[in-house]
Amino acid sequence: MIPKMENHDVHHLLTDCGIKFEEEVAMQFLLLGNGKMNARLLAAIFLGSLILPEYFKIYIQSYKKGKSMKPFYHWDFEKLLSHNFENIRDFVYQKQTPVFY
Repeated sequence: MIPKMENHDVHHLLTDCGIKFEEEVAMQFLLLGNGKMNARLLAAIFLGSLILPEYFKIYIQSYKKGKSMKPFYHWDFEKLLSHNFENIRDFVYQKQTPVFY
């Protein structure tokens, strides 16, 4: 296994980003907007923008979407396996979830 690939898969689930090449690039823009920064991410953004500039508007929308979400890029998702996925997703998207006392 490639280290951290499980997180990458969870990022797809949380963000509703698909797996086509342009969607992978859009997810990297979203993660940049969410606060993630590393050489691999920047390389993917640079190359994706260079190869498929016609999707740049979508990439910018993804960046803005990432900015609007609570930062999640650094979470240890393995520790969250016992939690309800929809609640985690609502939290990331900053939706209010009912609290029952």
